[in-house]
Amino acid sequence: SSTATGDGGGALNLKGSIAHISKAVFSLCYAKSYGGGMVLTDSTTTVSNAFFTSCTAMMGEGGGVYLVDSGGDGSSTVTVSSSDFTSCTASWGGGMKLESSTATLIDLSVASNDPNDIAQDGSVYTCSNLCTPGQYGECG
Repeated sequence: SSTATGDGGGALNLKGSIAHISKAVFSLCYAKSYGGGMVLTDSTTTVSNAFFTSCTAMMGEGGGVYLVDSGGDGSSTVTVSSSDFTSCTASWGGGMKLESSTATLIDLSVASNDPNDIAQDGSVYTCSNLCTPGQYGECG
């Protein structure tokens, strides 16, 4: 478990980075604002075989992950595969919040995230083996 001391990213806060995260566990991570587990800003990131459990963005968005493209120029992309988001909470996007970014979501297990599993605002995303349309939050 870990707590963010700044604006967000309870365990990890990347800006302008290229990262490959594999076989990671984010459990009981906490941020006051965004990304209880991690914040990815203007970054190109691949996440695979990761577990996000009981991560919290107390007054913000993206309990598990918050992905944002601050310039709106397509510089923030993420591919998340074979990962679990369980019991994460935020004001919006309990599991994950995508903002003005591009995401590919493959073979995810999303359950019991509050208020919804996946939320987006101005993002382009593709879901595969994630959910039935309308079943979880805004992913469909």
